[in-house]
Amino acid sequence: MHQAAGAVLAFMTAWSLSSCTETSPQAAAPHPSVSQGSTSTTTATPRTTTSMPTPQQVDGARELLAASNIVGSGVVGRVKVTRGTLWVSAVCRGTGSIDLSYEPLGRFEVPCTPAGIPHTLNQVEMYQSHELDVVVTDDAGDNIWSVLLQE
Repeated sequence: MHQAAGAVLAFMTAWSLSSCTETSPQAAAPHPSVSQGSTSTTTATPRTTTSMPTPQQVDGARELLAASNIVGSGVVGRVKVTRGTLWVSAVCRGTGSIDLSYEPLGRFEVPCTPAGIPHTLNQVEMYQSHELDVVVTDDAGDNIWSVLLQE
């Protein structure tokens, strides 16, 4: 557990097998994307990959920052979060794991599997507003990942 600047991190893993879809080799690869709410900036330039499951969405939560179908390491962006609950969800297809950091508050490891499941969902209780720099580090360099931050 990592506690910084008044934030308490609680880990939860959500297994979402129903969102996994297989793609045939003939299917056109989707364009990877990075989206942002009105309070964030992004610098990731994703490469095109095959389709994979998306990070788990929390009912009633507002999207702050998202990046989909990214290969290798990347800076997802900067986002301002307010008091309340921050949800950080990620999924990775490949081998080993990726490291997802949301500095200055914390980081966690996301396991990568050939099917891109399970999803990892982390709940962070925010006791004050913060600007977070969201970065994914992939030591293998060829894992495919997606990240979603919500509040």
